[in-house]
Amino acid sequence: MNVKIQEGRGLNNDDFSYDSNIPIPMIVSSIYKGIINIDDILRSRLDNKDYKVVGFFNENLYWLDKNNPILNKLVPLNDKIITPYIIDTSSGLDTVIKSQAYYVINNDKMSGSHLKNEINGLGKQFNLNIEAKSLDDQLSDVTNKNKESIFFGLLISIFIVIISCFSLTIIMYYSVNIRKRELGIRIMCGGSIKYIKSLIIGEILLLMSFSLLISFLILTIFKKTVSVSSNVINFFDIKTIILIFIFIILFTIISSLLPLFKISKLSPKELIGGVD
Repeated sequence: MNVKIQEGRGLNNDDFSYDSNIPIPMIVSSIYKGIINIDDILRSRLDNKDYKVVGFFNENLYWLDKNNPILNKLVPLNDKIITPYIIDTSSGLDTVIKSQAYYVINNDKMSGSHLKNEINGLGKQFNLNIEAKSLDDQLSDVTNKNKESIFFGLLISIFIVIISCFSLTIIMYYSVNIRKRELGIRIMCGGSIKYIKSLIIGEILLLMSFSLLISFLILTIFKKTVSVSSNVINFFDIKTIILIFIFIILFTIISSLLPLFKISKLSPKELIGGVD
């Protein structure tokens, strides 16, 4: 997370040591400049603690959604504040509650299983329904829950791609077959077989481009009507663009093989007569 302090200071190591007599330092988005000022002290209704503004961070800062961080969903922090992760040693309840909402880095070389037992034990002690999980546990849960849907989604996608490729191949082959007179006239006017082949490839690319444009419009409408995070459907990601480009090239090559083979086998009689 690229936090840039535009005014004041950021958080330092001393800020992570909790003292109930000292306000907890916090940094807020620069959009609040003029509404909140440096050294303002605000009291939180959530934990009844005082927080002191020590700095402003840059706008348009994004971080993982705390509710679904495993889905890699980014949310803007323009309306958020950043505070130290404070462990109140006098209250085990405070530690358990924060453990539910945040990912904690284990620097004490404590085993994952022991750490889970400690947190779950605190939950039982305070009669809280909690469960401690590592990132690996959550990744495994998401994978297992979605294995079937991923498999069928991939199967349907591959089936549609194969059917589309086969259908386009048949259409272009039929197009070459019924346009033999036109192709013969083009050759008589100076066109080469290479030119005719490039014409067919160009037509396939044009069909692919129109299909891509229609798909883009449908996804744009879907994105506006359904609550979807910007990183879930990112049309202009460089990796996505490269993959789409590679897919179009491969699809075009495969779909043009049979029509180009037909063109190579056409005899002058067929081209002039336009019929078999």
